[in-house]
Amino acid sequence: MQDIAHRVGVSKALVSLVFRNAPGPSAETRQRVLAAADELGYRVNRAAALMTAKRSHLIGVMANIRSTFHAELVEDIVAEADRHGYEVVLGAVTPTHAEAAVVETLLSYRCEALILLGSELDEATLAGLAQRAPVVVIGRRTSCPGVDVVRTADGRGIGKVVDHLVALGHNRISHLGGGSGTIPSDRRTGYTRAMRRHGLAGEIDVIEGDLTERSGMQAAETLLARTQLPTAVIAANDQSAIGLLDRLLRAGVTVPGDIAVAGYDDSMLAKLAHIDLTTVSQEPGQQAQRAVAAIVERLDGDRSDRVDVVLEPRLVVRHTTSDGENLSQSDAL
Repeated sequence: MQDIAHRVGVSKALVSLVFRNAPGPSAETRQRVLAAADELGYRVNRAAALMTAKRSHLIGVMANIRSTFHAELVEDIVAEADRHGYEVVLGAVTPTHAEAAVVETLLSYRCEALILLGSELDEATLAGLAQRAPVVVIGRRTSCPGVDVVRTADGRGIGKVVDHLVALGHNRISHLGGGSGTIPSDRRTGYTRAMRRHGLAGEIDVIEGDLTERSGMQAAETLLARTQLPTAVIAANDQSAIGLLDRLLRAGVTVPGDIAVAGYDDSMLAKLAHIDLTTVSQEPGQQAQRAVAAIVERLDGDRSDRVDVVLEPRLVVRHTTSDGENLSQSDAL
């Protein structure tokens, strides 16, 4: 900044005012300072600035790096945060970097608040985090005081898929589970309740797995080893559904002719023409908007009461469950 001050012929303090966008310098002076900074290749040292700033205006976002749905949701969160004058620091959950470690890293970077995508941290850990910074959990239930929630009604979402398949004449409907976490558990419960509601309790069939493509491929192997295939399978998410589709198609099983397949998330992969997967939209744009709004209300609006937003999931019917005659159901359910 001293070099810029010498170049322009002003004080270092005035240069600092320009970079902080503070009142005082004239429009002409601002233009000259910024032009000199560009000529000298100057970039603001954000780390140094944060050491003296009272606020960082950073929102830490924890996401699973392998989830295509999380990737889409992060894009919406970044856009929404930018609209409110905040920046996002992304913390990636990987097999070697667990949620707890990611959260601590985000807080060490002076993130003022946290948005946790699909978190499976226990209630005690969430409660402790809420004492340190505002926390919004996207995608899962929690009654933890001080933790805001934005999610879709997963049980109803899976129920809509069951209703759709039953209306098409299916009764042997299996469910590819996503593990023991809160979100997969809610989807499994939604499946079993809907099956019972349709009088199909005797046909309930849960194949345990996780939320990866590999899990879907393994589930397909399990089904192919049986003497009779189900007429339809509802996977806990799109990624496992796509793995299931891949293995079934390689084995010569036609979809939806021999077996119908549905997922959950309405990810970009599900929309591709050669996949064309029936699925459930979680309205990621709305989730991002509500999550960032919850953060801003706490940081800038002094809100202290807990927010629990439950959005209505939307069934999206595509080729993997329909031959085209029922595609009009897509956005109406």
